[in-house]
Amino acid sequence: MARVNVTGSMRVFEAAARAGAAIVHSSSVGAYRAGPKDRLVDESWPIGGHRNHPYSLQKAEVEAQLDRVAGDHPGLRTVRLRPGLVFQSGAGREIRRYFLPRHTPGALLRPGLVQRAPVRFQAVHADDVADAFAEAALREVSGAFNVATTDPVGGCNLAPLEHALRPVVSAAWRLHLQPVDPGWVRLIFRCPLIDPARARTELDWSPARTGAEALAEGLAAMADPPDPISPALAG
Repeated sequence: MARVNVTGSMRVFEAAARAGAAIVHSSSVGAYRAGPKDRLVDESWPIGGHRNHPYSLQKAEVEAQLDRVAGDHPGLRTVRLRPGLVFQSGAGREIRRYFLPRHTPGALLRPGLVQRAPVRFQAVHADDVADAFAEAALREVSGAFNVATTDPVGGCNLAPLEHALRPVVSAAWRLHLQPVDPGWVRLIFRCPLIDPARARTELDWSPARTGAEALAEGLAAMADPPDPISPALAG
């Protein structure tokens, strides 16, 4: 993961700098340090990721590398987009395989159940994220942009539940009973809710689907995955 995500990104950044090309980098809400669940934070919230979670730590490290490249090449236009959790029907099989035990009943993937989950997070549709990337590439903008909906998923955020869940998830992961490493528990309970106001103002971007709609489409595809569009997604 580190070779692809960190070293690979650095090589792309350096090649773009040599070519004089702009860089539009795909970061994540996971790059942020722990933050609030009762309000939205803007792009100035500190970057750093979450301890013992390789995905978020690598996202933060790649952003630090992008800072270094931008510092070495003052005329280089660099943009980083930080989406929330991204859903679409075409990725239903892939998301299910990545996050859920093989025999998870489809009945557990009803939007109503997830909307009452004891943790809050933001979902955004892949088509809306793609629109944000297109605007960032075509407009003369730079810096960071949060890409998210403003209707968080989840009924409340019971922070103490994280400490009870993490050892259970860790044990199940080490026994190969489910595919999610315990760092994801830390991320979902601690990542901040992010404010997309800058994207709305400078990219003229707003999501066509609400977070609830993006989540419902993703859950429906996870419960009944469509035919895979490529052999790689067939599993």
